[in-house]
Amino acid sequence: MNPLEPNLPRLFFVAGAMALASCGADHSSGGTDASGGELAEAGDAGAADTQAPDAVPDAGADGATPDAGANDTGVADADASLPDTGLEAGPEDGASSDGPTDSGASHGCDLTDPLATTRTCFEAQSRPSPPGQMLPSCLDCAMSNGCFDPKQQGGTCEMLSGALTHLSGSIGDGGPTCATVIGTEPVSEKQICMRTLQMIFSSKCAATLQLTPCLCGTTDPTMCLPGQVTPNGPLYDLYACDYDTPNGQTINTNFIVPTFGAGMANSIAECAGAFSCPCF
Repeated sequence: MNPLEPNLPRLFFVAGAMALASCGADHSSGGTDASGGELAEAGDAGAADTQAPDAVPDAGADGATPDAGANDTGVADADASLPDTGLEAGPEDGASSDGPTDSGASHGCDLTDPLATTRTCFEAQSRPSPPGQMLPSCLDCAMSNGCFDPKQQGGTCEMLSGALTHLSGSIGDGGPTCATVIGTEPVSEKQICMRTLQMIFSSKCAATLQLTPCLCGTTDPTMCLPGQVTPNGPLYDLYACDYDTPNGQTINTNFIVPTFGAGMANSIAECAGAFSCPCF
């Protein structure tokens, strides 16, 4: 047996007596210890916050306690400042973070979104730079190299207005009709431009920074582009409808003519590919 064990009860008794004496002394002080008063009120405030949220605005009720001085200079002042520095800042931060979302990448190339533009379409393709590298985004690269500037080598879908004559009937031998490809007429060239960009990005047909696969697909380009074989690329049907011909050679001739919606989109995409923009 441990020889200290018989003394444990006595030690606990002495410690307990000292604690009671200290407690009595604190009680007789009438709450004059400022730090003790603040902690007590902080505890009361915490209880009010967790048990009765509606009572928080009436925190001044604690001021009715005899320790009015601590209430005037301590926790009560801190609570009063919270709405000015904390709770009101939250909505402002939230409102500011929503700003880019309303006019940025969330709209993408969505044809049903009236706020979708050439810019938002490219912005939606932007990705974080690889670790240790600071690369321009898809949008920044395209803009800084003049791909949206008609005075250089670019333009935007928003520059187009009106509609052209589109292919009627089925595409090729038993292919789909343009009504199923581009929608019910009239279809504007701006809409076709946005749809073309959307399909270029979603199909990844320009992953090599070349648009030939978007038209020719798996066919031999040396036979596809002169019109010797029917193209089978993911955008062939769209091109056939907008250029009003299923012939690969005619499509290739007008490929970047900007009066066509598809031509404008191809021109912008080719520009981005020429400068190796990280869009595809």
